[in-house]
Amino acid sequence: MPKSIVFSEHEKNKESKIIHCELLPVPYQSLDMDGNILEVNQLWLKTLGYSREEIIGTSFVDIIYPEDIESFNAKFSALQHRGTVLGVKFRIFNKNGTIIWFSFEGTCEEHAEDGSRQTHCLLFNITEQKTTEERLRESENKFFLAFDASPDAININRLEDGLYIDVNKGFTELTGFTKDDIFEKTSLDINIWHDPLDRQRLVQSLQREGVCENIEVKFRKKDGSVTTTLMSAKIISLENTPHILSITRDISKLRAAERQILEQNILFETMFNAIDDGVVITDTDRKILYANKGMEKTFGYLPEELRGKTTKILYAASAAYQTAGKRIFGKDAQQEDKVYVTSYKHRSGKEFPGETFGVKLYDQNDKWIGNLGVMRDVSKRMERKAERDRLIAAIEQTRDAIVITDKDAKIKYVNPAFEIISGYTSEEVFDKNPRILKSDEQDASFYQDLWQTLNSGQTFKGRMVNKRKDGDFFTEEATISPVFDPEGQLVHFIAVKRDITEQISLESQLQQAQKMEAVGRLTGGVAHDFNNILGVIIGYTEMALEDVDPKDNLYGLLGKILNAAERSATIVRQLLAFSRKQTISPKVIDLNSAVANMLQMLHRLIGENIDLTWVPDSDTLIIKIDPSQIDQILANLCVNAKDSITGSGNIIIETARVTFDQEYCADHFGFYPGEFIQLSVSDNGCGIDKENQEHIFEPFFTTKGLGDGTGLGLSMVYGIVKQNGGFINLYSEPNKGTTFKLYFPSCDEENRKTGKVVASSNRKSWGETILLVEDDLTVLAMTQKMLEKIGYSILPASRPSEAIQIAEDYSGDIDLVFTDVVMPEMTGKEMAERIQPLYPNVSVLFTSGYTANVIAHNGILDEGVQFIQKPFSLDQLAHTLQSILS
Repeated sequence: MPKSIVFSEHEKNKESKIIHCELLPVPYQSLDMDGNILEVNQLWLKTLGYSREEIIGTSFVDIIYPEDIESFNAKFSALQHRGTVLGVKFRIFNKNGTIIWFSFEGTCEEHAEDGSRQTHCLLFNITEQKTTEERLRESENKFFLAFDASPDAININRLEDGLYIDVNKGFTELTGFTKDDIFEKTSLDINIWHDPLDRQRLVQSLQREGVCENIEVKFRKKDGSVTTTLMSAKIISLENTPHILSITRDISKLRAAERQILEQNILFETMFNAIDDGVVITDTDRKILYANKGMEKTFGYLPEELRGKTTKILYAASAAYQTAGKRIFGKDAQQEDKVYVTSYKHRSGKEFPGETFGVKLYDQNDKWIGNLGVMRDVSKRMERKAERDRLIAAIEQTRDAIVITDKDAKIKYVNPAFEIISGYTSEEVFDKNPRILKSDEQDASFYQDLWQTLNSGQTFKGRMVNKRKDGDFFTEEATISPVFDPEGQLVHFIAVKRDITEQISLESQLQQAQKMEAVGRLTGGVAHDFNNILGVIIGYTEMALEDVDPKDNLYGLLGKILNAAERSATIVRQLLAFSRKQTISPKVIDLNSAVANMLQMLHRLIGENIDLTWVPDSDTLIIKIDPSQIDQILANLCVNAKDSITGSGNIIIETARVTFDQEYCADHFGFYPGEFIQLSVSDNGCGIDKENQEHIFEPFFTTKGLGDGTGLGLSMVYGIVKQNGGFINLYSEPNKGTTFKLYFPSCDEENRKTGKVVASSNRKSWGETILLVEDDLTVLAMTQKMLEKIGYSILPASRPSEAIQIAEDYSGDIDLVFTDVVMPEMTGKEMAERIQPLYPNVSVLFTSGYTANVIAHNGILDEGVQFIQKPFSLDQLAHTLQSILS
């Protein structure tokens, strides 16, 4: 690299400077004190691709790589103060966007005539040097990864003085010495040689040949124990300095086994035949010289029948025999390969799995003289293993949570179901106490009874409320049992837990339905009898009015009695509607037409300050119902919606055709398969809380003030829907509005004849990944199950923040975000806007219990955004996803 250039006095003339700059062999630039470019030479323009007109007067910082700007500014400031800087390295964008590395040298010049200052800078292109350095770093990294990952002990010592330069992890594991222990020390300093002659043999071989291969040496470990190793070493050059590279393998176990065989040779006959497993000794050609009595038990052959035959007779196939020879006796055989399971053949011809162990035998002169083989029938063990594997698979796949703790109640195992139910991973709960799930919903006496039962050796069964990782509560039925060893000592506790939160919810829904049914029967009976009584009162009152002078005070009193009786009759009619015993005249009608005919009256009912929006389905929607009942439904729902709105607001009436399949109905109480016509009424009023939703359809239940309502409007709607074979759903949250969805059986002739549910011919996906976000855990689990059933890969999240974290951490592609609209923390739209920059091509599908029009009216969704309304069937969901992802 050229030295820094300082301009002499006679070069201060501008013209001569320009000429001088063009002669420079490197790019040159002149900057003013603000970093603006005053002048560059032709080589600068050629290197960076700009024209002089494009670059003169612009800020040099504008073409510097952003991460290097701060460093450059600091050096440029130093240049202004010190008058010169050398070797400043930074990156610059050329005109086509390519990054070039430069080394920067500059001087600062002050003009005598006006005191102004400017810098003169040389740019040396070091891109190739930087690329070479990066490749070298990558190469070094790969070497050190391989170096440290080797299972053998590797150490590098300087040849001159024997000092350790580096050792790998295998060395520290073999010897027990850490890198700090051997720093600036030799093998003699740490006294690693058990026999000094071993070191002498190594040194002599290296001095003589520069290499030493596979010599057996004994090492003394840090703890004083001695181990037998196989060592190879070679002289190598590092940084032009000779070093010794040594590779050592621990063979102490192998040598111990060989010594044991030789040392116990005297007792061979007794021990040989005392072994239950089949044992043979062969020559080097694998011909059997000796066979023990265990061979008869294992293979059915007497020992004398096997002598002189090769061990091939014992294998089920020739390939198994050859594989055994290679794995146990081959030149490349490894110690860990010498015990393995193969397929043997009994004398009867029956094949069975057997475990093989083989080792070569050597004489005192270290000459290979034969082989020892031990063969064990592992049929029963394999069967037990298969049974254990089946048990483990069952535990891993069961929907019940399995928790195993030690005797101190520290968790040692949980199955995947536990992770799904609790939200904790197995790593998070390992060695923790199960009290991490404690919700404080049970008092101290509950847990006292639990432990008293377990400590007495009995099994505890009970129901408890626990807390998930995300803070939500869930109810589980738990069976906890103590586990004892053969000596009767307590060793474990095992708990089988079932999440019954959804079951309790379904039971509650069933109880509510049964209660409504019972109330309906009771109400119907009472209303019927009461109707008769009112008929008598009204009849006699009307006759009495005819006999009384209108001017008489009694006439007015009788009129009040008649009015009260007629109002009571109206209430009775509403009760009969709830109990489904009112007299009706069903007709086949088009629902769209019936609603359209009511719009004018509904406008008058709700008043001018509330907008009424009518969104009919484009299809003709045929149902069978008494037309007056549609009027009653719309009037009651719209009046209720109006009462929930303070000031101005919106009410939306919609119709649609929907289909529910068997799978969907199995997860939604009260639904049954088929094609239905949906009528929904939505508002953006004050909403209904969860507690009141449980009673909203009960007769005489009302949230209005005293005297403002009878509490029969919604119960009448409920009764009409049930009377016509349909069902009703309510979606509402406080301050979020309310949507009532009513489903009536479709009266389409073709469907009525076939009685079949329309199903998709192909609902399968192409394996796309979906980020599923739903704050209702029951709906989350159900939707995840639906999506996985049709082949999608699911990333579930119960909160927007959790979904964003998953999106940031996930290493693959996310094809679609499927999210609820109204959630805690933020809306689905706000969450999607934060995820989309991470995955520019991701699609988004919104869902809600509210209709799309209500959500859009609240300003949450823009027109054209993909939306599917709850509840949705599996077919609806599959078709929607296919249309988006295709």
